[in-house]
Amino acid sequence: MSALAASRMQLDRVKKENEEKKRELEATVVRYAVSEQAVIKAKTEAQTNEKKMQEAKKEVENLQKRLKHLAADRAKCDKDFDTKVGVKRNFPRWIFLIF
Repeated sequence: MSALAASRMQLDRVKKENEEKKRELEATVVRYAVSEQAVIKAKTEAQTNEKKMQEAKKEVENLQKRLKHLAADRAKCDKDFDTKVGVKRNFPRWIFLIF
């Protein structure tokens, strides 16, 4: 009977080791799943941030174009103003030349 008892004790020990290894495996699987979930979340956030950055770059480009157009319009207005002021300054001379 001692061989049978020894076999049962060994079987119990192996079963306990097996259960422990199963728990370790389950814990490893859970850790892996959690880390994969974190990776997926990080990728999603990275994609969202990339889209926001591209939209911001487009907005900056549009604002730069608008600024160039406004600068050109201002230059044109300044030129027109200078021309009108020049005409106004020369106006009295014309009057004296005519009369």
